[in-house]
Amino acid sequence: VAGIPQHVTNIQISAFPPQAGDALDAMVAFQTRQLADLSEETFHSDYQTMPPYEQGEVPVLIGICLESIIEDRASRIAKAGIPLADLGISGLAFANACFHIRPETGTGEQPDLLIDIGSESASLVVAANGRVLFAGSLGFGASRYARELAQLQDTPRSRSGKYQRGEIAVSALQQLVHEVQAAISCWQEQDSHTGEVAIGTVVLGGGGALLPDLVSGLANTFDFQTDIIAPDLGPDCADPTIFTTAFGLALQARNAARLSLSLAPTQVKWNAQRRRRTGVMAAATVLFCLALVLLFSCNLFRLHRQRTHLAKARQSLGQCEVV
Repeated sequence: VAGIPQHVTNIQISAFPPQAGDALDAMVAFQTRQLADLSEETFHSDYQTMPPYEQGEVPVLIGICLESIIEDRASRIAKAGIPLADLGISGLAFANACFHIRPETGTGEQPDLLIDIGSESASLVVAANGRVLFAGSLGFGASRYARELAQLQDTPRSRSGKYQRGEIAVSALQQLVHEVQAAISCWQEQDSHTGEVAIGTVVLGGGGALLPDLVSGLANTFDFQTDIIAPDLGPDCADPTIFTTAFGLALQARNAARLSLSLAPTQVKWNAQRRRRTGVMAAATVLFCLALVLLFSCNLFRLHRQRTHLAKARQSLGQCEVV
């Protein structure tokens, strides 16, 4: 399972009436078409229901991406000689890894912020009560933070000792702070079911989470508990933090992920299903051949018995004719 960067997708959380039932597919498809009508291009989409609200409405997580982006991603993977089974969204894959590594993540009343920091951008997922409340992208990346940190450390004020190390980190983190605040405001404006509640924990992942003073800088800026999460990949893996999103994609491949939106093209899904059924078809072919051999053996044995019986009957008739 490969990942699509979250910033090239559109993730929506919509609430539908509980009486939707079998009509939920049609209702989600109608809303997806409304979102897609804003552009002339073709989209791929998928959705997943989440635990209902207290009012009974059913929240639905909808993922949408341009077909051209998906086809380009799939063709690049195919040219590299890698068999593609599915395409997941990177930010949701990171959230799946967090849910698996720390099962309590996103299950409490206080929302948790799950931030995967990459080189050029970051993904943000807000989760609480077993639901995804918001999913978006941030323009903050590890490369920009490193540049800002280097520039601030090279200023005369920093060299003179007037800047403490923690203050330098907080100054370099201003873009991330502003973007996280804007994302929280956007989520609270859109979400009429949760309201304004205090943030529980900020969970960081990705290679950017290991940059100097990033965790302490966020902790000093926000009054949140800030942690770094990483899968347990054994002693041979020196830096498992950079593989957190890949771990989430692996969970989706094994059908062990809480969130499993699939944006793979139909042909890719069909090929993957065919590869999964190859072993079953081979086993079925072997069993069919064994059944044919057994059938032919039984018929041959039956014919041999009949031939022996007829030979004895013929011998008896010959003796009668002699008498």
